[in-house]
Amino acid sequence: MRKTAFHLSTASLLDMPAARADFSRMTTPIRIDARWDDEAHVWIATSGDAPGLVVEAPSWQSMIDEVRSVLPDLLELDAKGVREISLTFKAETHLALAAG
Repeated sequence: MRKTAFHLSTASLLDMPAARADFSRMTTPIRIDARWDDEAHVWIATSGDAPGLVVEAPSWQSMIDEVRSVLPDLLELDAKGVREISLTFKAETHLALAAG
């Protein structure tokens, strides 16, 4: 299995150490669209940049961990020869507000 370096970009991960970019290599940006499913109580992550990626997890951090776990194999199947990936997570949730 090929090793893949990940750089995370998300406002919700303020407690994580900053990822260090190595600008001597080309980085492939991948946008991860995450949304909270209130009925199932899980985060669902998909990506147009990584067709076939569908991850469900009960917390934001476990969703990120699962994406990082499955993405290298998914990209290897795509045979792009990607060595370094920059992940950007875009979160979405819907709230109903009662009229006051």
